[in-house]
Amino acid sequence: DTATLAATAGNRVAHLVESWSEAGEALRVQLLHGFNPEGVEMLRDEMLRRFSKITWLPTATIAPVLGAHTGPSMVGMAVAPMELFTNLP
Repeated sequence: DTATLAATAGNRVAHLVESWSEAGEALRVQLLHGFNPEGVEMLRDEMLRRFSKITWLPTATIAPVLGAHTGPSMVGMAVAPMELFTNLP
């Protein structure tokens, strides 16, 4: 079902972030979805479980043209080390 797929995807995405980020590193994160607020919450929960220093940007929906290729259950995120944003307004 959609919830199980989202939970599995959230786990994989969070694991991917762990693979390139340093322990304790501050992150800037924006969650994205097609039409899957439950999947976004699962991804948020997984990120909160694994990372303690997150600056959240507002959750955004992904353009329908991408949803046409992936379906409405798509979830994802934009994530980067917070230190990359220190000189930006």
